[in-house]
Amino acid sequence: MAKSASNRCYARLRTSKCRPIRLELTDMSTVPRHAGGDWTPGDVAAMVANPFYAIEIDPKLGDVELTVSDEEWVEANATAIARNPKRWLRMLLRVLQGEEFPGDTPESALAALANPAAAIEIHPTLLLPHEAVIDEATWVAANLKTVEELGPKPWLYNLLSVLSGHYVAGAD
Repeated sequence: MAKSASNRCYARLRTSKCRPIRLELTDMSTVPRHAGGDWTPGDVAAMVANPFYAIEIDPKLGDVELTVSDEEWVEANATAIARNPKRWLRMLLRVLQGEEFPGDTPESALAALANPAAAIEIHPTLLLPHEAVIDEATWVAANLKTVEELGPKPWLYNLLSVLSGHYVAGAD
C-alpha cells in the first residue's frame, strides 16, 4: 500500500486545501500566545490531541507497514470510539506505548484496530524519548471533551494529522 501520510492532507483544521471543520472553543483569550502570534483553533485542537505530551510513543511504531488507508482507519475507529470513547482513548495510549496484546480477545482486536501506525507513518520526532508533561488521565479527560465537541471522525483525522507531523512546535 502506498504511504499516504506524506502526500495526503490530514490537517483539515488549519489548511485551506482541505475541507475545514468548525471548532467551537469557548474562550480563546485564555489560551496563551506563542512566538508566532495567536493560537488558532486548529493549533489548540492539535495540542490537545497530541499523545506525545502524556506518553513516550514506542519507537518500533515508526517502522510498521501501512495496511489500511487513513479513511478506512478513521471509519473503523469512529465506530469504536463512539461506543466507548474513554476505553478507546486509553487503549490508544497503551498501543502507542508498545504494549502487546496476544491472543484472540476483544482487547487484542481493539488494540489492532486502534493502532494508527497501520494507516500513517508516525513522525520520527514523536518517537524520541522525553518526559511527559501531563499525566495520561488528564490527556484522556481533555480528549474525551474534544471528541464530544468535534465528533469522532474529525477528532480522528486530527489525531492522524498530529501523529504524521502536523503538530504545533515551539519557535526555533
